[in-house]
Amino acid sequence: MPKLPSISKDTLSDKAYHIIKEAIVSNQYKPGDLLVEESLAEQLSISRTPIRDALKRLQFEHIIKPNSNGKLVVSSVSLEDIQNVTVVRCNLESLAISLLDGKMDAENKKKLKKLADKCAAIMKNGIEGKALEYLEADYEFHMYIAECTENSFLYDMIDRVNFVTKRFHILSGNLDLYIQTALEGQVMVLTINRPKALNALNSQVLEELETLIASEQEKAEMAERSRLERKTALDQLNKELGSARD
Repeated sequence: MPKLPSISKDTLSDKAYHIIKEAIVSNQYKPGDLLVEESLAEQLSISRTPIRDALKRLQFEHIIKPNSNGKLVVSSVSLEDIQNVTVVRCNLESLAISLLDGKMDAENKKKLKKLADKCAAIMKNGIEGKALEYLEADYEFHMYIAECTENSFLYDMIDRVNFVTKRFHILSGNLDLYIQTALEGQVMVLTINRPKALNALNSQVLEELETLIASEQEKAEMAERSRLERKTALDQLNKELGSARD
């Protein structure tokens, strides 16, 4: 089980929630891993009550779920989940861009460019070994756009969708494949040209969808091949055992 850092005694439930959530999104806790209150409380050096509250929040967000025995486990990611969340993200971020009119002053544009430059700097000497760092920076970029809309409800929804998307990317194992498209989308956004920005963001999330779907299909095909190979081996073994008995 991954080792989590200890935390101070203030706002324990919130801190526990964010630490456990980050451990899940970074794939320290994998789909199907069991989350036990006693163990988490011991690792974070707090009582079980804030852990229980944190787990309730994570369950409400469908990040964890009860298994057949009623124990809480990390939720898995399905191909249908990827398709559904991408449709939502595409529309939410398009809405966010449309709400930026009149709200992007020089200071806001400067900060947005700084966030985009941070992404570009990560890529400057190659992305190898830095894909997760880039993903975090890209997340900051998109969340700042949401913040600039001055709509707290939209911000919360985009935060939730981007969290799920980030987790999909990590689990897919194909973080490198969509990064260039993400950078191009950021350049478009910085111009605050709504039609181009809308097209850029939509293209970006749709390309991410294609990447993730391809990854999931590849995993499904590998699992099916493995199943057929096991079946063939078992059939052969049964045949040999049958011949031996004869």
